[in-house]
Amino acid sequence: MGNFCVDERGGITLFDFDEAQYSWFVEDIALQLYYLVYVYGGEDGQAYREDQARRFMKHFMRGYLLEHALDDEWLGRIPLFLRLRELIVYIGSFRSWDGDETFGSSDNQWFKDWIAESKARIENGIPIVNIWT
Repeated sequence: MGNFCVDERGGITLFDFDEAQYSWFVEDIALQLYYLVYVYGGEDGQAYREDQARRFMKHFMRGYLLEHALDDEWLGRIPLFLRLRELIVYIGSFRSWDGDETFGSSDNQWFKDWIAESKARIENGIPIVNIWT
């Protein structure tokens, strides 16, 4: 509900400034990668996420490098920015649940599974995918 406004004539303007920030170029890449793969969980989730990440990065970087050079050292930092994004999304979930760490009132099993997997990754310093090692 916060991503639009209605003017006095009834015109609607859509906007979304959640990700509008000045940051490193690799964070821009990590954001797109995170939101592509975070939906896959469960026992097969890791392998599926990494397969999707490899496919995404192959095609994304082909286009990206036409506009901006990025050396391997920076690409190697993407896992750090994936961890940052997961932490931000995890913390953001509490905003919707008034700090209820059990999320007990949710009837969304996918969400409960995601939050448990996310918490484990955060606590263990593991990025959602790491195809650079």
